[in-house]
Amino acid sequence: MSCDKCKERMKQYNRIWVCSCGNFMPIIIPEERVENYRYFPKDKDVFIVNGVKKRLKNPECKDCKRKMEMKNGTGNDSFYPRIIKSINLINNEDAKCCKSKEGIELILKRKIGEITNDEFLAKSKYIKDANAKEIEEEEKNLTEGLEALIKNIKSEKTEEIFTLQTDEESLVKNEAIAYKLLEYETLKKNKKDNLKDAIENTIKYEQAKNYDEIEKLLRKMGIKDISSVKDIEIINTAYGYTRKYRSEENVASNEIFKIRSFIDSSLKEKYDNGTIDFLNTKSKTEGILIELDKEKIIKFLQKNNEIMRNMQIQTDNEKELNKWFIENPDPTIINNYIKIKDNGDITKDIYTLLHTISHMFINVFGENCGLEKNSLGEMIFVNVPAIFIYSQTIQGHVLGALTDMFKRNLFNVLKDTYEDNKTCIFDPICMDMSNGSCVGCSYLDEVTCERFNLDLSRKVLYGYQNNDTGENISGYWEE
Repeated sequence: MSCDKCKERMKQYNRIWVCSCGNFMPIIIPEERVENYRYFPKDKDVFIVNGVKKRLKNPECKDCKRKMEMKNGTGNDSFYPRIIKSINLINNEDAKCCKSKEGIELILKRKIGEITNDEFLAKSKYIKDANAKEIEEEEKNLTEGLEALIKNIKSEKTEEIFTLQTDEESLVKNEAIAYKLLEYETLKKNKKDNLKDAIENTIKYEQAKNYDEIEKLLRKMGIKDISSVKDIEIINTAYGYTRKYRSEENVASNEIFKIRSFIDSSLKEKYDNGTIDFLNTKSKTEGILIELDKEKIIKFLQKNNEIMRNMQIQTDNEKELNKWFIENPDPTIINNYIKIKDNGDITKDIYTLLHTISHMFINVFGENCGLEKNSLGEMIFVNVPAIFIYSQTIQGHVLGALTDMFKRNLFNVLKDTYEDNKTCIFDPICMDMSNGSCVGCSYLDEVTCERFNLDLSRKVLYGYQNNDTGENISGYWEE
């Protein structure tokens, strides 16, 4: 459609009124006929009406009675979806153990290495049976049975190094860790190609000379293991949305911040009461699982974190390392919509490191696997520690894009990830002013990044020194 005055092609005026309480309204043209309005882009939200500048009046929200604000109808700040992405554990028998603190303790002990998988299977069967009979049995008898089980878990042949904390806060944390560990174990069970196979192919295709060349690069990057994974079912759970603000962190004092349901636009109170409606979608995919070197991460933290500097950790003891990563990083303080507080917390340092490495790999994967990097997704496992990068498109899964890249081109992918992200086109401004993270290096589209590009920094990978401020960071990938 062309303008009847200047004959230029007309565009849709893509604006809506939004409120932080989640309400929205269409733009309603008052008084004059819409044909008489001409948008004036040089002055925000101003129209030319019969040759006179005229600004639309902000309407009052019918729900919270506060003034609404005009936003781009398709922009991020007019609609922030709230989505949880997880590995499907519905048919995972081990997940049933998470219904009791004893089962959670078993899952954590297995990861640490205090009990074998056979011991886990034998003892978890008792717990699952006890949980199934919970309604039928008296609470006292069940408690006595589980207490007896705990005594059996403590083997006389091995020294117990982990004890489950039973206060409410610790139980919430340990339950969250247990579920993430089960997701990680599910990925491990669905391996398609392992590191050894990929290294052999790398030498076969003459990308690297020998094993030592690849293993040296892996050590430099602090990667303990890397493998391709197939037939993984991802569940996307959409539970609501917000408008104007992604989280309550930056909400003005005179505004109300609420999470709305997708189905009936119910307010946050319904979510708090546990009755909000959820929308679930399942999709099968493939991906690359990258496990980081725990010992190297500990040494990295001891160089950069005040809390860690005087902490004595047996880095040559695998059980102690596993135990440390179970007890210290706290997944419950990682909010997808708010930065982790910068108060010297170990969780922030570990998450920032893993998250930045993930984005560096995604940048290179997008160039090597034939998929747009915005077609990829990520999951971070801070208590393992590990990263899972997966295809979010059915085409990528069907074609085996990531699997084929891993099988045929691993060495080049590792080398490019390590070298190509050292500098940003906006350096030194990026390093000095943006904490080593910006659109020129580590930012990804919000459909790809699990945390809206929060907690990222190339400083933690390549090191950074600022003589003016005294800031000095030893990089995880620093030579």
